Parts: sequence; structure tokens; C-alpha cells
Amino acid sequence: MKPIHSRRLIQVVKDLQKTSDQRICFILGAGASVTSGIPSGGKLAREWLQEILEVEGEEGELWTQEHKITEENAPTHYPELFERRFRDSRQNGFEFLNQTMLNKKPSAGYAFLAEILASTRHNVVITTNFDSLTELALYQYTDKQPLVVGHESLAGFARANTQRPLISKIHGSLFLDMANEPDKTDKLAKSWQQALSALFHDRLVIVVGYGGNDGSLMSVLQNLTDYSQLFWCEMQGVDPNPEVIELLETQQGKWVSITGFDELMFDLQQALGLKFREQEIEGMHRNWLSVYRDAIEKLRDRNRNASAEGKHRAQQIANAVDLDTWWDYQLKADAETDADKAEIWYRKGLAKFPDSARLLGSYALFLNVNQREYDQAEAYYQKALAIDSEDEIFLGSYAFFLHEIRKDYNQAEEYYQKALAIDSENNIFLVSYAIFLHEIRREYDQAEEYYQKALKINPKHVISLVSYAIFLHQIRKKYDQAEAYFQKALAIDPDHANNLGNYAQLKLCQGKLEEGKKLMDQSFDKATEADTMLELWFYRAAHFPEYYEEGLQELEERVANGDRSPAWDFSCQLKAAEENSHPYLERLRELAETITSVEE
Repeated sequence: MKPIHSRRLIQVVKDLQKTSDQRICFILGAGASVTSGIPSGGKLAREWLQEILEVEGEEGELWTQEHKITEENAPTHYPELFERRFRDSRQNGFEFLNQTMLNKKPSAGYAFLAEILASTRHNVVITTNFDSLTELALYQYTDKQPLVVGHESLAGFARANTQRPLISKIHGSLFLDMANEPDKTDKLAKSWQQALSALFHDRLVIVVGYGGNDGSLMSVLQNLTDYSQLFWCEMQGVDPNPEVIELLETQQGKWVSITGFDELMFDLQQALGLKFREQEIEGMHRNWLSVYRDAIEKLRDRNRNASAEGKHRAQQIANAVDLDTWWDYQLKADAETDADKAEIWYRKGLAKFPDSARLLGSYALFLNVNQREYDQAEAYYQKALAIDSEDEIFLGSYAFFLHEIRKDYNQAEEYYQKALAIDSENNIFLVSYAIFLHEIRREYDQAEEYYQKALKINPKHVISLVSYAIFLHQIRKKYDQAEAYFQKALAIDPDHANNLGNYAQLKLCQGKLEEGKKLMDQSFDKATEADTMLELWFYRAAHFPEYYEEGLQELEERVANGDRSPAWDFSCQLKAAEENSHPYLERLRELAETITSVEE
């Protein structure tokens, strides 16, 4: 029997991809892991043979002669050699294998295989290997979580119709019972035989790195007749053992000559129309790092204002850093209650990491929100985005800055859209853009669509609940629905000043003055934002005679200081003032116009 060139196998796969829905099943042996730094089974078998002869001397020679084991055929006697070499301590044998495979990284071939398993219908691997290279490649290079079946008691879960990548480890794994001796490799458990029969059914089977030297998987392959095609890949210059040749002749399979596992997997990846995934992988790893950091920051924030023990834990989190990354300085700055001390940490960090887009952007946010140094904040936003124009966090933050601070609405919308193009499921960006569309563009149908998207992603986000409640109240005039959303928000955060104030407005508009006043007074006790205070004073000045004069005076002073609440709806306050013959109605109208005007 003569080998065929690997190009013929690649052509078969290309044809299959175009004309059939048939699936490929991969069989991997130890040879597939050689370029990942794990010795092949044949190499280990020869090493063990030499060690047996060196240690046992004449006894070892008699044993090898009895079993007809030579240097040349040692790979076919791998199980017997393992058993003999480690006969005095089976545990040492498994520890040797563990150390051999420890910390090995998947080669390029495993990266390409992972992409095939994750992105196509060809999602089944059957392996005699104990290593974790296939599943590690899937975790590192794709967003798919494989189903790993590593013990015969779990074989029933190795189903042919699985939608997830399936890795069937028929000889066990490092973390379960490894089958490495003759009594365990000569015959597969019945559960595995049944599972493999179903997995092979009507599939094109590609074998790589497997020598066929165990009796277990080979006996299954010899007894099955319902796989579609069998392609047995061997390295150039290496002949399959006689049992493999006999199997291929019986099953009308093909012996394929390949230059290597990595090379074959690359060719298959290309044949299946897949591309390199470096950008996706970089994004995934950035996301994992971001998730890790967010989890630590949430732990810190939960403890920061808790008990004395919690505050101590929050401080410990800040103290645990080594100042080796930009994020370490971010944690130090966040831990400070004194804004000036926090700024020192930011400046120290930027002196060490001047090109860290994340630290530049975080400092911009700090200057904006905490220090209200708007010109400096904008300069740092622009520095951050000049380094990383695809960072959705700072695209969204800068959009909000342009919207709320600069009133540069056209540019703000451009940045909102850029942020959402990168992360369309960020509920903060969604609700911020919804508010923008509602209050600035007055595109109400589109605004409602974004409010609803934000709440679908996070139905417990207070700002989203409150903002949508305001929209339902002021624009849709759906007061019962609006009240339901205000109440949901209050159930989550009963001290949210903006929510209390907006809910108060709803009650006042419904003529429920006592309920409105109670909510309004609660909001006054907690409010700090200029626009919220402006709205609350307007409610007082419009609805309550005892506040007519004081309220107008307070409003005029705040307006003179530049306080505004663009696009806010005071129509029901003005209507109530008119119905009650308010003595300062015209002045209220003028103030409402000034407070709510939107700069174009």
C-alpha cells in the first residue's frame, strides 16, 4: 500500500464542505502533541526500554526477549514497557507522565484545530492522549466551552449530535484514572465501544499522531463498518504498522503522508474557509482581564462603605498591589477618599505608564467627575483615545462628557455610536444614548427602543429604570407604567435622590401634592447634583405657596450661576401654576424656558 499526498485529503475536505453536510471526526494520538513539547509514545517507549535494560540487566534482557521487544518495535509495546518500568511504583509512573505534560502550551496545530471544532460542524475529537492540549486551546483561542469526557463512566455523555466541541479521552486523563497498562489499553469498556460506534457513524475520520499500538481503539476501528471514509495520517518517511495497513485495506481507507500535525491542521483550517483569529483572541483576553479586574473592584466597592472589617478588606485590596501595572495605580487612586491624594496616585502612575490608554482615560474621568477640571479632562480623554481609539469604555465616557458638559451634541452622538458599534450590549451606553435621543434629539421612538434594550440587558439598573420612567411620564403620558418603573428603582435604591425627585414630579402632576411633597423633601435631603436641585426648587416654587418667593429667588441665583436642566419638561408645573393663579406665573415661564433650553 502506498501513501497519498496530503493535498488529496485537503481536496476531499474542500469538496465535502461544498457539497455535503457530512461531519469530520478527528482521532488524535501522542504524535499530535510532539510540537507542543510532549514526547511521543514511541520516544517514551524506547526510553523506558533502555532504562529497563540498564537497571535490570540480564533479567531485563530475558523479559524483552520473552515479549519479543526490540528497539525497533518498542512503540508497539508501549503499555507493557510502561508497566514494567514502573512496576515498583505505579504512582511514580503517573507522576512522571504528569510532569512530562505539565505547563505545556498548545502548538499552532491545536490553535487551528480549536477553531475548526468551535466554528464548524466538525466538532468531535477522540484521543488516546492524557494531555489537555485540545481543551486548553479551545479555552484560550475560542469562546466555546468543550464537553470533555475523560472516564468510561461518563462515556454516555459523548453523543454524536452535540452542539459543543466534544473531546472523548478514551484512555482517561491526567485528572482521572489513566489507562496506561496492557490490561486497560487492550480492550475498551463497553460504554466506550457504544459511544464510539455512534460518533464514527457516517463520518469522515482523520487519524493524526496515533500509531494504532493499543488493542482498544484499534479493535473498535477494525470492527466498525459504518464510517464513511478513513484517512490515516503518518509523518513522511514513517510507515504505519502492519495492523494499520490491514485495517486500511479492509476499510478501503487511505494512508496519508504529512509533514506534521501543525501543517496539516493549518491546511484543513484554510480548506474550511477559516481565518486567523488574532484580533478576536486579543479581544477575548482583554475581556477576561477586564472581567477579572471588575470582579476585584466590585469586591472592593462592596466592602468600602460596609463594616469596619469590610473597610479594612477594601484597604487590603489596595495594599495588595505591587505597582507593576497601570491598574495597580488605578486601585491606589480609587482607594483614596481625599481627591488630592488620589490625583497624586494618578500622576505617579502616568509618569511610569505614560502611554496607558486605560490610565489616561480613568484620569480623564476623575478630572471630569471629581475635580470638574473640564479642559484638562478633555485633553486626557483625547490622549487616551489617540492611543486606543477602539476602547469602548472611554468612547462612551467621552460621548457623555461631550453631551453633558460641552453640549457638543453632534460630536457626542458620533462617539455614542462608535462605543455602541464596539459593544452593543453595554447598558450604560445604551441608556445614555437613549437619554440623548429623548432629551436632545427628541427622536422618541428610537429613544424608547434604546431604553428597552438597556433594561433587557440589566433590568435592575436604577438609572435605566428611572430614565425610562421619566420618558413614560413626560413623553408617553403612561403614568401607571411610569410609576411602576419608579417603584422598581426605589425598591433597589430607596435613597436615590434623582429617582425620588422625578417620582415626586409624577405625583405632583397627578395632583397628589402631599405624596409629591413627601418624596420631594426626601430628595432634597439627599440631592447634590445641580440639575436635580434646580428641578426640585422649581417644583416648590410652582406648587407650594409657602415657597413662591424663596423658590423664585433660589432659582434665579442658580440660573445666574449657569445651572441648567436641558430639555426638562416643566409643563405640568406651569399648568398647575396657571390653574392656581400663581402670582409669578410669567417669571416661572421665563425661568422654565431658560433652564430647559437646548443649545444647538
